[in-house]
Amino acid sequence: MLEERENAPKRKFAWADKWIKMTGERARIDAKVSCMRKMVSW
Repeated sequence: MLEERENAPKRKFAWADKWIKMTGERARIDAKVSCMRKMVSW
């Protein structure tokens, strides 16, 4: 029980880290797409 409570923050952080990486990747892709759209519309 005590061990589980100690591991919970680590697990939460690992999940948050994964989420941040995913959203960061997504933001990079969105920026690339919007940049390409601007170039195409010129």
